[in-house]
Amino acid sequence: MKDFDYFDSAAKPAKHIDIDSLPESLEEQMERYRAMRSRGARQIVFAVLFFAVCGWFLWGYRDLVAYMVTGPEEPTVLGDVAEMDPSKIPHNAYVKITGITEHRGMQQKIVRGLNFTKSEFWYFRLLGSRGVFIETEPDASKYGLVTQLTVTGRAVDPKRERAYDELMASYQAKFFTEERPNMRIIQVGVRPGEGQGALLVVVAVFFLVGALNIWTMVRYLRSLRQKPPVPQAV
Repeated sequence: MKDFDYFDSAAKPAKHIDIDSLPESLEEQMERYRAMRSRGARQIVFAVLFFAVCGWFLWGYRDLVAYMVTGPEEPTVLGDVAEMDPSKIPHNAYVKITGITEHRGMQQKIVRGLNFTKSEFWYFRLLGSRGVFIETEPDASKYGLVTQLTVTGRAVDPKRERAYDELMASYQAKFFTEERPNMRIIQVGVRPGEGQGALLVVVAVFFLVGALNIWTMVRYLRSLRQKPPVPQAV
C-alpha cells in the first residue's frame, strides 16, 4: 500500500467529488424502500375503490344494458292500460299500450341511459291505469293533458331505477295520490338495441382504466417480493 503523508504541504484535497456517484447510505435505501411500499399501497386502495365503484355502477344499469344488447324486435301489444294491472306489464320489455293522459303532469331533467348530460322529459299518468306513466320528450304537438294516444317504448319499474325516486316522491306529495305497490313508466320511443355506441364507449373506458389498475396491482405485488436493504459487511 502506498504511503501517504497527511502532513505533507504538497498534499491537496481532490478538486471535485461527484456526490451523485457516491453509493446510497443504508438509511437512504430504507427510506426509498418504504416510500415505494407506501405509494404502492395507496395505488392498491385506489384500484380496489375503482373496481367497487364500477361494479356498483354497472349493477345499477344491468337492466338497461340487457335491453341495449337485445336485437330489434316487435313490441308486445298490451292494449288499454285501464284494463290491466301494472304488474302485468313486464319490466324492461318493449311494449305497446293505449290510454288517455290524466289532467295533470310533471317534468324533470334526468340523465337517462348512458348519456352524460341531463335532458328534459314530460310525465303523464294514464287514466284508470292504477300507476302507469309515460315518459316523453317535451313535444306539445304530440303529448298533452287528457289526450288519447297509443305509444311504444321500454317499460320500467320505477322502484328498480333510482333516477325515478325523486319523481315518484314529488308526484305523490304534489297531487296527494295513493302510493301504488306496482307502477310502470313507459319510456316512449326507446327501442331495444338503441344506444349501443354509448355502451361500447363506456365499456372501452372501463376496460382501459381497469387494465391500468390491474397492472398497478401486479407491480405492487411484485414489489412485495423485494427484500428490504440490509447492511453489508465491510
